Amino acid sequence: RTYSTTSPLDWDDNGRAVFVARAGDPSLGRDFSTRGVWLHEIGANREIARAGRDDLLGPGLGGGVVFEADDGGFIWRLMVRNGSDVFAMARTGQSTFTPTILRHDGATWLPCAKAGSSMPALAPGIGATTFAWSGDAGWAATSSNQIIAILRTSASREGVWRLCNGAPAPLAYEQTTGLLGPGMGSLSEFGGLVEASLVPVDDDGFYFIGTARVDSGSPYKSGIFRHSHEANSPVALVGESGLLGPQLPDTTFQSFSV
Repeated sequence: RTYSTTSPLDWDDNGRAVFVARAGDPSLGRDFSTRGVWLHEIGANREIARAGRDDLLGPGLGGGVVFEADDGGFIWRLMVRNGSDVFAMARTGQSTFTPTILRHDGATWLPCAKAGSSMPALAPGIGATTFAWSGDAGWAATSSNQIIAILRTSASREGVWRLCNGAPAPLAYEQTTGLLGPGMGSLSEFGGLVEASLVPVDDDGFYFIGTARVDSGSPYKSGIFRHSHEANSPVALVGESGLLGPQLPDTTFQSFSV
């Protein structure tokens, strides 16, 4: 079999790489090849996923659930981290396919979250909601190889979840006070999150950009926030001149970007 590489591609500091490709008999051409994921390590390539399979190369959901075979829906994002784990964003299902985040532990795929699923191991863990993101999503890996991701739920709210370490654990959630809020007071809440803004730090915490307000009667302000030790707190806020401001005379932050 020969390869016809496409994206995505990722690699780690130990020389391992993971990539999506099509493979098949070169005499038959690309149209008769199959989509898969290969892990390159110790000088060789090993197939770890294949479209249309529900065995060890499948998504690990049983019951005939497979990776979608279409170009845009098979596996569109991959991460490999120092250690043994590979993470993927893909579409999985039988006849209807929905976005899924998975971890490969070196032997098999383990699903971490799946849009539309009410299974506790794959659902948001917030009331009766299910995940409802439809395509790409912001994600990153922490220092202990856990995934953090900004995802949307069936309640039309976004949040941040820790994934691939047991059931999905919510860490921040729009229009919610308490531990899932921005840490700006007991009535404070997030109004929006920026998907591309997740930046992990060494203690399994992370920084992210969003909007928040101190209570329901106040306007939302854009800010940078940190999650650490199961709580969120503001780092910088638009319009603030104190400790959360730029520390320059007669100056406040006007916006943040990634």
